[in-house]
Amino acid sequence: MSQASVELLLFTFAALFCGLLLFVADVLQRIFNDMHTAAFARFMPLLYKRAGYSPFVLASTIVPFFGMFVYLIFFGFDNIIFVAGLVIFAIGITVAKQINGPLYRQIMDADPSDSSYLTGKRKRLQVANISRAAIAVAGLVVMYFGLI
Repeated sequence: MSQASVELLLFTFAALFCGLLLFVADVLQRIFNDMHTAAFARFMPLLYKRAGYSPFVLASTIVPFFGMFVYLIFFGFDNIIFVAGLVIFAIGITVAKQINGPLYRQIMDADPSDSSYLTGKRKRLQVANISRAAIAVAGLVVMYFGLI
């Protein structure tokens, strides 16, 4: 595979993940905000389980993240702008694991009747989802500039 092909492949998977993150941060978050607290508490374990084992979600995160290391082994820093975008994107994935993962677990472990606690966690989740989407999109934009 040529360097341009690999870059396009990594960019495509990163773009898929960015689309998913934007959907979660916008559409799904609005649904979360419209749900009654108890319904939100019941929904989150289902979302966490299904999204965590989704082949689409896994591929759209694993391919760009681990592909970055393979890319660096084969092509080094020939396209420093593209590599910078990959690094920003990887930071977004890492931040998401460190922030969103514990939030999801806290929500799933919460008492569904504890409305004030769940409302606070729902607001923190909204900020976390917007943040990780913004970081991932920033990485994608830098990757795009590396492609042109």
